[in-house]
Amino acid sequence: MNQGPRLALTIGDPAGIGTEIVLKALGNLQHAQASANITVVGDRRQVESAYLHLKTSVQGIAAPDSFDLLDTGTNLEARWGEASAASGEASFIYLDTAIAQTLAGKFDAIVTAPIAKSAWKLAGHDFPGQTELLAQRCDRTDFGMLFVGKSPHSGWLLRALLATVHIPLADVPKVLTPSLVEQKLDLLWRSLQNNFGLDTARIAIAGINPHSGEQGQLGREEQDWLIPLLNDWQTRYPNVQIDGPMPPDTMWVKPAQAWHDAAQTHLGHDA
Repeated sequence: MNQGPRLALTIGDPAGIGTEIVLKALGNLQHAQASANITVVGDRRQVESAYLHLKTSVQGIAAPDSFDLLDTGTNLEARWGEASAASGEASFIYLDTAIAQTLAGKFDAIVTAPIAKSAWKLAGHDFPGQTELLAQRCDRTDFGMLFVGKSPHSGWLLRALLATVHIPLADVPKVLTPSLVEQKLDLLWRSLQNNFGLDTARIAIAGINPHSGEQGQLGREEQDWLIPLLNDWQTRYPNVQIDGPMPPDTMWVKPAQAWHDAAQTHLGHDA
């Protein structure tokens, strides 16, 4: 075993593309001599079945005997392409097992393949997604969904924290409160310091309304509470430069040109 991080890699919903993605990724990593210690978490029978199905048509996938596999022994019947209670229960068990083993010290981090939230619902699990299950098992209420992208050319990192996740768009106005935005800003700044080693940062903030409200003509949320909140937050954290609120679509142009260390979007999950 090398000195790299110990990663638990779940195979996701057995009825979906997760196992195929895992086998392809591991095949690529084997050629690249990756430094991480990876253990796949899932049902051995499912992994072997997917490999036999794919090996004649997909080049470079990893064989099940070429990597470590933590077999959950789930053995639930799931048909490819059909989300079901069985596939939802299986993917839930995979992730829950990975979380338990990580909290016990066996792994340093978890990488998850896709699940079907509808299948979790069919299996009787009310978590909106994997993020919420992770937070519950870790006994955390101050958590967020942070996306990190690394440029293959410069190594620059784009970090984006969502203020609202996994809720209907119609619920965003009720959920998106000043206290939530402040909580997410605090969380993002702690992450930039503790996880990325930044002492100073520039953070771009997305507006709520089209054109960030156009000076109150297209909605007054920015004028009435978001801008005052950002100004107050800025005075408490002088090492952080806040830019915005910006129109959400054009906000991404500046981070793409490496002008910001992080971005926080105040819209919906996919906005």
